[in-house]
Amino acid sequence: MERGGTIGALTRARRPKDRKQQILSAASVCFHEVGYHNVSMADIAGAVGITAGALYRHFRDKQSLLDSAVSDSFERLYAVTSAGGGLDAMLTRLAEGTVHGRELGLLWEREARHLPAANQQVLRRRFREVNQRLAEGIGEHRAELSAADADLLGWAVLCALGSTAHHTVELDVPVLVAMTSAICAVRLPDAGEAATPPGDTAGLAPVSRREALLAAATRLFGEHGYQSVSMAEIGAAAAIAGPSVYNHFASKTEILLAALNRGTEALWLDLHEVLRVATSHGHALDLLVDGHVRFALRHRQLMGALVTEIGNLPLAERNQVRMAQRELITEWVSLLRAHRPELSQRDAHLRVRGALIVIADVARTPHLVRGPAVAGRLGAVARALLFT
Repeated sequence: MERGGTIGALTRARRPKDRKQQILSAASVCFHEVGYHNVSMADIAGAVGITAGALYRHFRDKQSLLDSAVSDSFERLYAVTSAGGGLDAMLTRLAEGTVHGRELGLLWEREARHLPAANQQVLRRRFREVNQRLAEGIGEHRAELSAADADLLGWAVLCALGSTAHHTVELDVPVLVAMTSAICAVRLPDAGEAATPPGDTAGLAPVSRREALLAAATRLFGEHGYQSVSMAEIGAAAAIAGPSVYNHFASKTEILLAALNRGTEALWLDLHEVLRVATSHGHALDLLVDGHVRFALRHRQLMGALVTEIGNLPLAERNQVRMAQRELITEWVSLLRAHRPELSQRDAHLRVRGALIVIADVARTPHLVRGPAVAGRLGAVARALLFT
């Protein structure tokens, strides 16, 4: 398993006393670090310092362990959001929990898809309950908000905190509280009528069979995850017979790489256009937010793949895509620090990452994107993270 020493050190550093909790903590770190499919029960047992046999006395298989790890994280979130004390106290507890365990964001976003549908449904319901508690706290603090507005802001808070799972920047409770407080205080634009989200209509299919395969694969990766989709299923979704698929792509990995490169390059093209026309650093950020929201809403499955599927590439290709994404984030961070020189490099990075993940995650949440004026409201939340 990759980075075994790192995983071992992380799990030992915050190992709880209870053996079952030790296992759940170690599993959460392992799944976060290298992905569910790249971790064995023996790896998790080794991270805890027990034998595989001892591990199986607590969990029958890796899937039940993943289910328990995500469920345990949600129970802790529910306890935090149910403890009372007002919104400020709730945000502080959420920030403290994130500092001590940032894995939940990726466990839910990337790994929970590997669970049976019934288990996923239970977890989604629990997540909605957590967000309902948070939304109620926001609503009590801001009586003018509608239930839908408070719901959106609650999701954005959880997404911003979950964004910390995507990087290793040192976390700080006051900074996380400031970020989530900015989200809770944002003034949302007036709502228009609800509409079908961009990208949900069937439209026309490309004539190119290669493009048809790429579009079908991107959709399937977004819906089910790369590991759960076969080349035969991609071919069937594009109405192309099995062996003919290989005339266009040598492997499923090649399709994933093509999709991720296309998405990354599209974001880079938008950034270059923004830099060409922007009149200030703040103006550039404003335009970038609008462009990123448009891209996320129009290409929701591709955005999902950019967030969750890079780890499925071979090492060299993975590093190539991640480098392009890191450089893109560096551009955003540089613009933000030029606009707000009081921010440290770390704080600017946390805010940029938070804004990008909020956009990506909200854009892929069906009930939120079907809400009124979603593009403007999502842009307002992202700007709150960057500018306040």
